[in-house]
Amino acid sequence: MDKSLKKYIVPIISLCGLISCSLGLCSNIQGVFFEGGAKELQVMIGTFSMQNTISCIITYVFAVYFVRIMDRISYRTALLLGSVLTGMSFIVMGFTSNVLVFYILGIFRGIGVSVFAVAVVTIGINNWFKKKTGLVTSLVFCTSGITGMMLSPLFTWIIERYSWRRAYVFMGITACVLTLPALFSNFSPEPERCGFVPYGGRFEKENGEGKKAVATTQTKSTGAGTFWILSAIAVLYNIILGFSQHLTIYADSIGIESTVGAVMLSLCMFGNVLFKLFSGILADRLGALKSTAFMVSVSLASVLMLFVVRSPWVQKMAAFLFGVTYSVITVSLSLLVMEFYSREEYRRLFPKISLVGGIANPVAISLLGYIYDFQSSYDMVFVLLFLSHGIGLVLLFALCRYRRSLAA
Repeated sequence: MDKSLKKYIVPIISLCGLISCSLGLCSNIQGVFFEGGAKELQVMIGTFSMQNTISCIITYVFAVYFVRIMDRISYRTALLLGSVLTGMSFIVMGFTSNVLVFYILGIFRGIGVSVFAVAVVTIGINNWFKKKTGLVTSLVFCTSGITGMMLSPLFTWIIERYSWRRAYVFMGITACVLTLPALFSNFSPEPERCGFVPYGGRFEKENGEGKKAVATTQTKSTGAGTFWILSAIAVLYNIILGFSQHLTIYADSIGIESTVGAVMLSLCMFGNVLFKLFSGILADRLGALKSTAFMVSVSLASVLMLFVVRSPWVQKMAAFLFGVTYSVITVSLSLLVMEFYSREEYRRLFPKISLVGGIANPVAISLLGYIYDFQSSYDMVFVLLFLSHGIGLVLLFALCRYRRSLAA
């Protein structure tokens, strides 16, 4: 880590814990529960995974509203309530067999997670770090991949050795633990409320009354058309990412051992970590558009490998490369929005872009599950993935042309 960032280590650790809980724990590794839970409750995989879909939708919807009020309330109090709601929802899921109760708990979990959702964390990053934003964004978001990479095999082992119910109880405890750094340090997404100057920013006196932190640079704003293109990109690549939660089931469907499927999910999380770290560094050097285009190309190559070559070794490599898709919908998307909008507009628009993408991902997870349930094959799923990639590439090309026109 850069020496100049060391005195900001506490907010960085706090942000890492929050994103590890909201994205790493509550989203990235939920797929390990789908098959076992669906079998015991005697429902389809799509039906069981719907509780995760509901939770994610509620998370992103409430995050939009929470962002509007978080500067007027105590963030520590809100975080404590959110942590308890998240942890308890998982624990209670380990003691119920009613699908409707699962859905209700998904709503409560979504409300809890919204307090430290992706939109809140990225706004926190942009408030705290006016410079080296790409590097810090990569560092923070790659921890969600580390969480998935480490805990996915652990929860798989608990499910196989004991039950998915005990795994849910342990998950609830883990969720609360991950929020502790932010709670104990009294972290706030706004550094001024913690008495800090943002990294790369300065304090300026305002009318002789107090101080106000301001950025040293400002990003150029663009029109509404860019907002809709970025929103569409968020939707398309969240749909593609939904396949990550089906990797273990997909491995079994093509005749590969279930243990290999678990390894594939872990390798996907490993790719998640490395590509998130790499994408931010690459974006600082090449720009958000070029780095995103590279990440998207790797994602497309991984989907081709998964579909065409059924060798266990190739599938493992493809799963690793597929992890790049996580960086596209987190680090790259965040930096793309910053590329076209000012920081003030980012706070207003990114939660909305995150909302449509966040809804698309869990809906896609359930949709892909239903496609497999009805066809006993993932062939049509890959058709959807290739179609999404094609449209996404066209939209990225349109953004590149628009960016050149702004620079002209």
